[in-house]
Amino acid sequence: MEDLAEFVVDYASKLGVTYVDVRIEKHYDETIEVMNSVPEKHIVIRERGAGIRILANGAWGFQSTTNLNREGLKKAAEIAFKVSYSCYVIQYIDKFIQSVNCVIWGL
Repeated sequence: MEDLAEFVVDYASKLGVTYVDVRIEKHYDETIEVMNSVPEKHIVIRERGAGIRILANGAWGFQSTTNLNREGLKKAAEIAFKVSYSCYVIQYIDKFIQSVNCVIWGL
């Protein structure tokens, strides 16, 4: 898993991010239901996935995926980068709107 995390960090760095972190997790859950001292149901759940957090242009982006191959992680990193860029644009527009003086005629 460490090689996949390093792959994401290297790939995101090439996109021009300031910061990137990757969290790859595996979860294992086992449940046994018992009724009247008799086991009724046995459930095993195995899940795995990754979360990618990116800082670019002063804005954060995040994306998670359950696709833990290089292509899936690459796509998730690209989405996180696009989210951070969208947040940057929104921040820029908000600052621009705040700097504009509005004049309403006829009031």
